[in-house]
Amino acid sequence: MNSLDFIADVTEHLTGKLPTAVDVNEDDSGAVITVTPAGNVSSLIGKNGTTIDAIRVLCKAIGYNGKHRIKIKLDEQNRHTD
Repeated sequence: MNSLDFIADVTEHLTGKLPTAVDVNEDDSGAVITVTPAGNVSSLIGKNGTTIDAIRVLCKAIGYNGKHRIKIKLDEQNRHTD
């Protein structure tokens, strides 16, 4: 399992829907993963941001292509609701 699979699975379980987009921008130091969630975003963020912080820590532990510098951004402005 890589970080992208992990993020997609956790986002689906917490929001009830698959994320509409998971984009990766990779550079020399690591990766920036931008998630555009669908569904209930507040459960993904958690109280005071604790849930998304925990997801970020776990993704850094998993790594991306052998690199452990990962930044996760939530793009709430472009999210689509059904």
